[in-house]
Amino acid sequence: MRIDLKNNFTIDSVKELIASQDDTCNAQLRISKDGFAFLSTDQIGGQGIEDLHCRFETWAAEGGWMGIEASRDERWVRRIHKALEANWPNRSSAYVASY
Repeated sequence: MRIDLKNNFTIDSVKELIASQDDTCNAQLRISKDGFAFLSTDQIGGQGIEDLHCRFETWAAEGGWMGIEASRDERWVRRIHKALEANWPNRSSAYVASY
């Protein structure tokens, strides 16, 4: 799943994104240069970053960052929404570790 940050960026879309990935593998929240937020599980850390606007710190597996339960945590969802909003279209850094 991807969120179009230019057109379909809502709290509900962030909830759906968080719920779309289970918490069994590492993942990284990323924003593409064309304004789509997505969770990457196949490329994390510094892998495949050439076409990214920015990337967030990697979320470790089994950390409670993703999945249905994480998507029900209103505080977490709002935190991620705010971080995405703060880094699109202008970013604080190419690697976002504080949000």
